[in-house]
Amino acid sequence: MNAQFKKELFQNVTLQSRLNLFNAYENLGNLVVNSETLLLFKVNDYLNASFALDIFYDDKVQVVRDDRTVGPSTQIRNTIALGFSYAL
Repeated sequence: MNAQFKKELFQNVTLQSRLNLFNAYENLGNLVVNSETLLLFKVNDYLNASFALDIFYDDKVQVVRDDRTVGPSTQIRNTIALGFSYAL
């Protein structure tokens, strides 16, 4: 299943989100979840900013935790970016 959402929350502020769910036919109980959320800000004509949050879960991916245990776990990545653009 793939789902997408895009909405301008305020003037120059946009929210984009995508959810992907995968499943093998042999084992219908174990979903692979991939979620991507992006918040875009247009500050002015030259400066843009964004905040991204990605969430991933797959029970076949083994993660070493801080307490040294190994097993499936939810993985989270976030990114903050600033962009400068100037047209010549």
